[in-house]
Amino acid sequence: MPLEAITTIKEMLSNAEKAEAEQDLETAAQLYEKAIIADPLAEHAYIRLMIVYRKNKEYKQELRVIKQGIKAYEQFYKSRASKSKKIAAISTKFSVFVGLSDK
Repeated sequence: MPLEAITTIKEMLSNAEKAEAEQDLETAAQLYEKAIIADPLAEHAYIRLMIVYRKNKEYKQELRVIKQGIKAYEQFYKSRASKSKKIAAISTKFSVFVGLSDK
């Protein structure tokens, strides 16, 4: 199956694992990279891609993937934390307004 025809992340990961089992590490790396682009929080794709690069002794590429994964998760959790602070502030103001808590 051509790489362009694969659309879902599940298909990408499945085909990448098949390619990896057949020792076609270049195709596996391409599919894992494509999965990461489609879903920046695809943890399994990051892990397998790092392993593929380690097997190929491409340590700079492995380090790039590690940094990319850390950055993606930092951005994800940073955005969630700011929403939580907003929700907490609104909740506090509301409970003071209705008399459930003191200032």
